[in-house]
Amino acid sequence: VFTQALHNTPENNFVIGWKLRHAYVMKKNTVLCLFIAIAGALLSGCLENTLVVDVAKDGSGTITNTMYMSPQMYQQISVDESGQPVEGDPLVNDESKANAEAMAAKFGPNVKFVSLEATSKDDWKGAVATYTFDDVTKLTLDLTSVMEDPNDTEAAPSKTPIKIAFTSGDVSKLELTMPDVGNGKASTEPAPEMTAEEMQQMQMMAMMMQGMQFSMLLKVDGTITETNAGTVDGSTITLFQIDMGTALSNPEGFQSMQASAESDDPQQMLKGLNGVDGVIIESAPKITVDFK
Repeated sequence: VFTQALHNTPENNFVIGWKLRHAYVMKKNTVLCLFIAIAGALLSGCLENTLVVDVAKDGSGTITNTMYMSPQMYQQISVDESGQPVEGDPLVNDESKANAEAMAAKFGPNVKFVSLEATSKDDWKGAVATYTFDDVTKLTLDLTSVMEDPNDTEAAPSKTPIKIAFTSGDVSKLELTMPDVGNGKASTEPAPEMTAEEMQQMQMMAMMMQGMQFSMLLKVDGTITETNAGTVDGSTITLFQIDMGTALSNPEGFQSMQASAESDDPQQMLKGLNGVDGVIIESAPKITVDFK
């Protein structure tokens, strides 16, 4: 994973932190701690990834997957294994475009890749992949879709898909049946007391993940007239958002991440983190959205 952080295909870098997190909590030893400390210094504040599903009044729409990379990370992927500069923008080269195109099948059988274009935010460079779909009910998304690995091109069924129903009309209606991620309330029980070693591990993980953020948003083409969603901003609903540095900087978040790693199931990680500072997860069993 460390080599991958330096020389991997650019579009895949948003999953590096996830892989490092899993390796770290599964194998604790002095060598790995040093390894993670070095990798953490390289990856600190490395990226943001946002997936937006935009639904039109007829049930068609677009998906945009936008990734921003810090100057430090961008500089690292701008050289090849011999240390020589690569040609052009590594975020939108032919290999990155091929990976982005392969992601279409993971989003649904009716999803078509449109483009991969360079973008930027302040001094962060990025890329935005755009897709279209003709029927929102055929999408195969779950709350961890924003953390999908573009290099894993197999279009395996989603473990816990969001089931989507749609009715068009003067007032169009979306209904999302959500996976079980708990009630969104942090435990009232205090986290078990941590050892000095665990405190050191928590601080190291929080440092490594500082600035790493993932978001999955639902946007409608119009005005929302009624919804039971918990986090709404205009026509946009936050389905999932995590600031990894914040979530891992407190014992509850860190211990939940440790426990979830043993199952190798991101869905369990979401359930454990739901309600922790730095995490927003839409936990209503069924979300309804009326818009016109």
